[in-house]
Amino acid sequence: MIKKVLFAIIFCLAILPAVSVSATTFKTSNLQGTWYGYMAEVDTDSGDGYWIRLKLDINSSGTVATTSTYTDPLGPTKNFTGGSLALDGSGKLSGTLTTSTATVTIEDGKMDQGKTVAGFAYTTTDDTIGEGTLIKADGSFQTSNLAGTWHGYLAEVDVDPVSGGDAYWIRLKLDLDSSGNVQTTSTYTDPWGPPGNFTGGKLSLDSSGKLSGYLYISSVTVTIQHGKMDQGKTIAGFAYTTDDDAIGEGNLIKAGGSFQTNNLKGTWHGYYMEVDDISGDAYWIYATLDVNSSGGVTGGSFTTPYNSGNFTGGSLSLSSSGILSGTINTSLSNTVTISHGKMDQGKTIVGFVDTTSNNELDVGLFIKAGIAGSNVGSQLLLLLD
Repeated sequence: MIKKVLFAIIFCLAILPAVSVSATTFKTSNLQGTWYGYMAEVDTDSGDGYWIRLKLDINSSGTVATTSTYTDPLGPTKNFTGGSLALDGSGKLSGTLTTSTATVTIEDGKMDQGKTVAGFAYTTTDDTIGEGTLIKADGSFQTSNLAGTWHGYLAEVDVDPVSGGDAYWIRLKLDLDSSGNVQTTSTYTDPWGPPGNFTGGKLSLDSSGKLSGYLYISSVTVTIQHGKMDQGKTIAGFAYTTDDDAIGEGNLIKAGGSFQTNNLKGTWHGYYMEVDDISGDAYWIYATLDVNSSGGVTGGSFTTPYNSGNFTGGSLSLSSSGILSGTINTSLSNTVTISHGKMDQGKTIVGFVDTTSNNELDVGLFIKAGIAGSNVGSQLLLLLD
């Protein structure tokens, strides 16, 4: 009898790879619902940079409803006139959005395995380019969900009419209590440093996860124009303005979790804004990055609106708290140095800022390839353990 049971177990394990699978692939209907978007956009004629925030209402076929809106820092809010988006089985996003004056084409995009966050890069027929993050509506929230430490990765533009025009990244460490009060241990850092401290502030969440509030830096006030927390309560996107003529957008990733470098193993899809610190030119990059279990960069490629290339090597590492560091080499004889990054607790999203040996500054997200779910075979092995 025992032999028969053992034979049955071995037979089941042998055939499981062919018959699993509890994991679910992506499909266009995963886009159904309302999504909030936060993008960094550049007008390639004038060189102006600014944020755009979206509210996209999408049906199960990927059709973009005319109730969908977009807003820039100058307003007013306007409506999309239509569009159609699609997801392939691996979660790659494609399609178009239309306005009364232009067509927006998704050049590349990727939905996260949790199906509530997506990154993408786009071009438009009126000579603008951009990249950003979409966060799905739904969920139940309260301000106490903000309690803890958050790492922020922001694209900012100085829009002062006399001295402005510069674009750069800002990274944040925000320490918040359960009432949303910003602690004075909170810091901000630009590419040139050193870090500075926030002097206070207060943020809040409504029941739908909308983020609002203020951050204070001595005599400067940063106003959150619109933000949205993800349903998992560990990621948020937002757009902001300051009273010293800066505007920006970016993502917050909550501290917490336990990590090791082998969590980087796999293929990652990147969507980030790059600024040439010499010329001031800004543009998107979308990329795939292949990393082994030791953090070694084994391949991948990147595309900008103007050229493309390959990743030729490098070494990345994660601390036990999920802080990313390391370097990446490219086929354009360029070395990318990660200034700071943070992996989300779900281990499928990383926010980061970097500098390069060619005097460029980058800020964005990496989203891990793959689909959610576990293999039935591994579940049976656990049951047999």
